[in-house]
Amino acid sequence: MATTTATRQAPVLPAPSGRAGFGGTLRSEFTKIRSVRSTYWTLLMLLAVSVGIGAAISTVSASGWSTTPPADRTPSTPPSSASPGC
Repeated sequence: MATTTATRQAPVLPAPSGRAGFGGTLRSEFTKIRSVRSTYWTLLMLLAVSVGIGAAISTVSASGWSTTPPADRTPSTPPSSASPGC
């Protein structure tokens, strides 16, 4: 009794035609971002660090507010050349 085994052939892909485009690159990067687990942890840590730095700067600024002279408390106005359309 002879046994035959069927070999499975890999699909033949078309030859590459030039450089990859921006759309293909964008799709592959989006797939990478969705599939890598560390991306979500990295984004979460970035958000936490950003909020933490903002809170620290606000706390330091607010703690010295009562001893700041009134002349330094007034907000500075931008020079007229900084906003020509206004």
